[in-house]
Amino acid sequence: ALLLVLTSTSTTNVLAKADDTDGSKKVIESSISKISDLENQIKDLNDKKQEDQSKIDELKEKLESCKDNGEKLKQEKAKLEEEIRDKGNKIAQLEKEIEDLKNSNNDELIAEITQLKDELKRLQDENAKLKEDYSSTKWELEAEKEKTDKNENKIKEMQEKLESLEEELTKKTKEIEDKDNRIKDLEKALDEKDTKIKDLESKKKDTENSKLECFKKIEELQKTIDSLKESSENTKKELEDKIKELEEKQKASGEEIKKLKEELDKIQVNDAKIPVVANVTGKILTNASDIKESLVTQAANPVLWEDCVAEMVNFGVTRFVEVGPGKVLTGFTKKINK
Repeated sequence: ALLLVLTSTSTTNVLAKADDTDGSKKVIESSISKISDLENQIKDLNDKKQEDQSKIDELKEKLESCKDNGEKLKQEKAKLEEEIRDKGNKIAQLEKEIEDLKNSNNDELIAEITQLKDELKRLQDENAKLKEDYSSTKWELEAEKEKTDKNENKIKEMQEKLESLEEELTKKTKEIEDKDNRIKDLEKALDEKDTKIKDLESKKKDTENSKLECFKKIEELQKTIDSLKESSENTKKELEDKIKELEEKQKASGEEIKKLKEELDKIQVNDAKIPVVANVTGKILTNASDIKESLVTQAANPVLWEDCVAEMVNFGVTRFVEVGPGKVLTGFTKKINK
């Protein structure tokens, strides 16, 4: 079986063979030349169209990336703003705690400590005097005992006074200890309050610093969002321009294809005696109108080379001849027809 694969490079041969018998060779050659020019123009337009389409896809991807990144940044910004609000509330709470501690009964505590210290001083003075009285009484008692003419009543009286002084001295000593312990407890409470205030102020400072960092991050995020927005708008404009340009090229390509069809309509094409495989469909054609339609369609559509080879193999073709320089198609055919 012998088939002719219909490609844009074989259009001239197909039309020449189809119309070689009509006696209008010059007209045919002129039409073929116009068709060839139109096919080349269409090919150039399609190549540019593919380039533009690739650029459009790239711009669309970039635009989507800008949108996704922008959305993520907005979410991060909202999260930071919420964190700032939380930190603001925490700072207000810490300030209240500090103020409450500062305004708590410090003055009362200090006044009580001062009073206790005064009382302590008085008790210590009284205690010292009692010790002196005790020592003096004790010494007098010893002196009385040594006298030969002992006065039993005086000795007894002095012993009772000594016991009373000892009891009062013990009582004063205990009272001094209690006052001293109370002063220590109050001073400890004041120190703990001061320490707690310092801790709260330190936490407040850390929170304020963290809040400032959040503000800085938000400022940086806003700049990035603005930059992405500008980039997105530029990409969108570029995309719109490319789409407009592509539409214009598609329109021009359609007009060229229309011209090609008009030129083909001027030429009489007979039914093919040798079956033809159209590269735009990969199907066998013999009808003249189908061949013409295929020539127009293939000008703006890709070549289905693998389908063409498969169709020929199914038709019973066992030998393939590549016409022209190189062995590219032969290599493709071997891979397809394993």
